[in-house]
Amino acid sequence: MLFNANIKKWVSDEAMKECIAILTTLNRKAAEVMAGFEVHAATDITGFGLAGHCYEMVKGSHVTMEFSMDRIPILQEALEMYKKGVTTGVNNYNRELVARAIRFEKDLPHGTRDRL
Repeated sequence: MLFNANIKKWVSDEAMKECIAILTTLNRKAAEVMAGFEVHAATDITGFGLAGHCYEMVKGSHVTMEFSMDRIPILQEALEMYKKGVTTGVNNYNRELVARAIRFEKDLPHGTRDRL
């Protein structure tokens, strides 16, 4: 979302630097931890988002995942860009993918559900 907003020059330099730093180091810690194990599968959340990838992992295993929305970090300015109407090409697909499998216990501010 921030990359799409940056094309329109809506994102601050500080927010883009943070975004790039996080995206370029996103999997480092996971790779370090997995190096000590025989890993047969792995994923990151950059394509289908957190909800989409969790759905893929749990749909056949008969388990559930629970998240505290206030503990999920969001990049600087991401929510502001969403409120301006900036999305990604897969937002609608991801929403449809998990629609029947996701439940929110309470009302959330605009755009909060889509950050998953």
